[in-house]
Amino acid sequence: MNYTLLSDNELLQRFADDHDEEAFQALHKRFHTELHGFLFNDCGVFGPEINDILQDVWVRVVLKAHLYDPSYSARNWLYRVAERVVLTNWAHKSFQKRGGSDCDTFNMSDEELSHCVENRRTGQVVGDPLQTLLDAEQQKHIQEVLDQLPEGERKAVNAVYLGGMTIEEAASILDTLENTIGGQLSRARPRLKRMLADLVQN
Repeated sequence: MNYTLLSDNELLQRFADDHDEEAFQALHKRFHTELHGFLFNDCGVFGPEINDILQDVWVRVVLKAHLYDPSYSARNWLYRVAERVVLTNWAHKSFQKRGGSDCDTFNMSDEELSHCVENRRTGQVVGDPLQTLLDAEQQKHIQEVLDQLPEGERKAVNAVYLGGMTIEEAASILDTLENTIGGQLSRARPRLKRMLADLVQN
């Protein structure tokens, strides 16, 4: 069978029903880069963490495939799985910072999970108040500097310097040429140097 001719839904359904490994491999090949981009661009996951979370997403797909409803888009179902993994990861970190032990975050109440996610999105971390304030101020200033860059340069910096991607990976995720990413980074570096120097002086 030529799995490249099957739709996304058909691939996921074959794996859900028959544990068809070839169908899973085809689905993985089709969506791996796309999910990486989704985690980076829409969920705000950066650095080495993104590869760990992406691996967790595929593990969760394997474990939860039997729950897939074929009346829904396979793409949307995969995105929902990815979102849940990200939220659970955030919640887990929040609980750990509060001194909690390892916990089953999939059994958290909606209220607990929402609280952890809101803390993550607003930059609030439960812990030492002074360190939290310093971290928040540092992140705020860095973000202010990045926001002054042109959009293309800002995305390239986020992907390569903050996201830990190679230029090749960044070009694939941002749907552009490697030379374009290289040029954007070259232009961004002196801008960042000047702006960060001004920030330190002020």
